[in-house]
Amino acid sequence: MFSLKKTFFVFSLLCFVPLLSGHATAQMSGNGPDGEKLLNLARGTLSLLNPDAGVLRADLICDYVEAKLIAPSCYGVDKIVVDPVAGISELVILSASNSGFVEFHDWRPTTSPALIAQIEESLDRQVKESCGDKNCAFSKWVVPPTLVKKKQYLIFSYSVAAEGKVINQAQVIQYDRKGFVVFDVTLENAVAPQDQQAVLRLLSMVGDMYQPEENERYAAFSYREKMPFSNMKNMLREYFTLPYTSPMDQVEEGYFLAGCVAVGLLSLIILLIFLPGAKTMDTRQGCHKV
Repeated sequence: MFSLKKTFFVFSLLCFVPLLSGHATAQMSGNGPDGEKLLNLARGTLSLLNPDAGVLRADLICDYVEAKLIAPSCYGVDKIVVDPVAGISELVILSASNSGFVEFHDWRPTTSPALIAQIEESLDRQVKESCGDKNCAFSKWVVPPTLVKKKQYLIFSYSVAAEGKVINQAQVIQYDRKGFVVFDVTLENAVAPQDQQAVLRLLSMVGDMYQPEENERYAAFSYREKMPFSNMKNMLREYFTLPYTSPMDQVEEGYFLAGCVAVGLLSLIILLIFLPGAKTMDTRQGCHKV
């Protein structure tokens, strides 16, 4: 399973190292039906709406990552797109996860708030670990984790307070038949980090720009296939290194709940059996006294 610890924690050092000038870019894969550039990925294509967008050459990816990121590592990076669309300066595309099909039925209004709170704690911990002796911390959600079920992607954005500056972090997780693809989004300086609607629009745009191949689409998954599958809770717990509930813990919780239900039913049965008898005895005693 993909996880932040196994890849890297994306955290832009805008105040320490300038962007690489004169991006050396790779060639695009072709043009889409509307004339936009198309970039081939492992299980789909990404439409680049900006005609001046560029893709960093593979041999430059590690140098670029090491120049821009804390705890430098280019492990798990598939592509880096520069200026893919107005409002986004860089798009770091991680290698597609083959962890398995992810079900959405457990991401509900009643269950997601508690999980989002755990994600926030995990992100705050990751930020502090990545910053080391620098004064950094999770600030607030700009766009809290939002699952767009109809289009099969999760979007979120948050602010990080670092050395007196506020830096915006954003991601789009696109789900498909075999797992998911992660897009780390770096917004342009002109986009205010606190502008929720603008950030939401840009993240939704990234989600719409990616199109899985026909046989890799989310809807192409069949339970008759011998492929792994999971649910949103377990996927996010692993991805954000949240506390994991093991199957045995779930079984024990089930036994506990079943035991509570059994005790409740037994108590109800006892009341139903003995309470009428007690009432009858009281009635008889009352009649005898009269």
